[in-house]
Amino acid sequence: PGRLIVAARLERRERAPGLRRFANGMADFWISWAAGYPIRDTQSGFRLYPAAFLRAASAPRNGRRGFAFESALLIQATRLGCYPATVAIETIYHPQGRPSHYQPWRDTLRIVATVAWELLGRGLYPLGLLRSLRLLPLPISDHEVLVKQQDTGGKT
Repeated sequence: PGRLIVAARLERRERAPGLRRFANGMADFWISWAAGYPIRDTQSGFRLYPAAFLRAASAPRNGRRGFAFESALLIQATRLGCYPATVAIETIYHPQGRPSHYQPWRDTLRIVATVAWELLGRGLYPLGLLRSLRLLPLPISDHEVLVKQQDTGGKT
């Protein structure tokens, strides 16, 4: 009940376009550093926030919305002791699927500004970097992936 659940696209990641995998990896690194906790798939929109965290959360600085808002929420969650737990899901990209709402230049710059502000505000947060890389003990066990999707061979 006190954990933030992130459904991370970890299964069959090779299905994602290479540039997107690279960008997601970069986002995972920087946002995890600012959060001080390793977070898998920081760009996943499939999240479940505990009600207690949402009541305690404050609006992100600079009125951030969209993808930058979600990045700021991840960082704020860990600072309030609401650490993410990962549930692995399959990576699915449909060529004819709905296009992403992500605007590469605008949204990337907003996320970078959000993360930079958080890191600079904490003196680059060296402890956060070491924890995000698992070089120091984490404040709570992360159990890496809580649930691994089972292959049912097409059967339900």
